[in-house]
Amino acid sequence: RMDRLDLAFEDREVGVLTGDARPRGDAAEVLSIAEREVTSYVARGWSNERIAVERQVSPRTIANQLRAIYEKLGVTNRRQLVRAVTPRPT
Repeated sequence: RMDRLDLAFEDREVGVLTGDARPRGDAAEVLSIAEREVTSYVARGWSNERIAVERQVSPRTIANQLRAIYEKLGVTNRRQLVRAVTPRPT
């Protein structure tokens, strides 16, 4: 989630964007079961259409779920989503 914070310094105003960064392990806690399932299909490289067929919903439903997932995890695309939920090697 992004917020805008407007600050004033002497005679200048500055706008600052702030957001919360979530740790990788947090995805399981913030995503619903359906969102985790969609995320797992995205990680496999599946299209919205293929995911929709598998889940027996419309592709628009998948697009809506992806928007919610992106917002919850603070990402903006599929590549960032996969990175956000993939554990890093230790």
